[in-house]
Amino acid sequence: MKIKAPIYLAAAAAGAICLFAGPYWLGQEVGLAIGFAFLLFGLYGLSRGVPDEKDPRNTKDHGGGS
Repeated sequence: MKIKAPIYLAAAAAGAICLFAGPYWLGQEVGLAIGFAFLLFGLYGLSRGVPDEKDPRNTKDHGGGS
């Protein structure tokens, strides 16, 4: 099953919200832990979709011009 980018973006946004609002309604440590977990999960998922320029499997021709 492949999770799409909007779900990762929502997880990152929820993590950022939990980082700031979590300590008020969950407690200091729990709010920060949940916020960091959601934020890192979302950012990791979003970063997996970015291709690496140095990857030899990336064979897309960008028209180098030589």
